[in-house]
Amino acid sequence: MDNQSESKSLKVPEKILRKIDEVVELRDERTLSDSIEELVPAIEALQGFEYNSFANYLVGYLWYLHPRRGKLCQIESASESALEKAIALDPSNGHAWLYLGHNAYDSGRYLVALKRFRQSLSQLHSRYLLTRAREMVVCCRIRLYGLTECLDDIDRFVWHASEAEVQDVWPQNLHNVLKVRVGDLTEFDKARLGKSLRRLDAAGEFGSWFSELL
Repeated sequence: MDNQSESKSLKVPEKILRKIDEVVELRDERTLSDSIEELVPAIEALQGFEYNSFANYLVGYLWYLHPRRGKLCQIESASESALEKAIALDPSNGHAWLYLGHNAYDSGRYLVALKRFRQSLSQLHSRYLLTRAREMVVCCRIRLYGLTECLDDIDRFVWHASEAEVQDVWPQNLHNVLKVRVGDLTEFDKARLGKSLRRLDAAGEFGSWFSELL
């Protein structure tokens, strides 16, 4: 069987996919670590793994979820390598682009992250993930260029969020960035931002979570 045939014939077992769904819900760090370290070799052992973009993405995603990723460079590198392999095998793998963006963002490589999140936007189809990718584009731009320069970006994101389903809107990263950057604004710009944040609160049914930042 050639490489391409192996890639097409590889089907990740439902048992593994169910376990990944369970891992996402885990909160205990020890249990989460053990589950990830058990699942990754199981995926890598699948016949045709090395030629399959989706399977490599799953490995990169699991390493991204590892609670010690921010403390151990080996884990961050493992996540990055698997996601890069997924992209090399299939450049249209939007999920891999998204988590490559998160890897770069979390390590402060905001320009790299911005490029990756923008790439994911052209490949993703899930409304939730598209909303998240748009949020992260705005976060990167604020980190790079300052909040004053990004008020139009926030307006555009809020428009998209208003068009999305409520359950697809959870811009926690944007909230974190705004919390430390709103002090940079003039009173005039704060008033403008306040209008956008009230609309974002309404879109996500957040009460005054965002508007209270001002």
